[in-house]
Amino acid sequence: MNIHHASLILIIVFNLASCTNIRHEYPDNWAQMQVVGLNGSCPNLEGIYEERGDAPNGCHVWIEKCRSLSYNLLSGNIGYKEVWDESETPMFPSGSHVEIQQHVDDQIKILLWDVNGNDKHLIHSEILKKQNGDYTCTDEGIQLKKRSMYFLWGISNMLGTETRVFSVNENNELVMHSSLTHSGHHTFFPLFGSDDIWVRFCQ
Repeated sequence: MNIHHASLILIIVFNLASCTNIRHEYPDNWAQMQVVGLNGSCPNLEGIYEERGDAPNGCHVWIEKCRSLSYNLLSGNIGYKEVWDESETPMFPSGSHVEIQQHVDDQIKILLWDVNGNDKHLIHSEILKKQNGDYTCTDEGIQLKKRSMYFLWGISNMLGTETRVFSVNENNELVMHSSLTHSGHHTFFPLFGSDDIWVRFCQ
């Protein structure tokens, strides 16, 4: 464990020993959100977005890849490697853009592209199905299946659940609202609380 990781442990010990709830509101300088579908209908997220997004309040202390769109759309539960991987690289190293297609009812197709000038190469594609529980449609947007995270190191442990909701603002930018609740302990110190962040992905 390097100095940065040890520092994070100390921060958690002294700042999260009691209940800590950090809530960030939608950034004032971003375009307003579009009105999303009502009565369970899904909003339209179709578009080609940059792989790396803008997170003005930073990432969750436990999840340092929040700016990667492919990671947030396609990754499942989070373990030790993902928590401490600070590279901020895409889930698939050469990806530069992510395309979202909603041509089929109750399905979302995710395509990861490597775009270099006029050259465009498909790296990976995957289909999310509503009937399989991959996502649901809410008044806020399209909510992906909840993602669990865990961290075990010596006398420390942390368990958490992350909720990711995607919607589009009036500039046709994809917006992710991520909410994380966590609990655990370090030695005899209880650690529990919640945190939420916003990430914007431009077309």
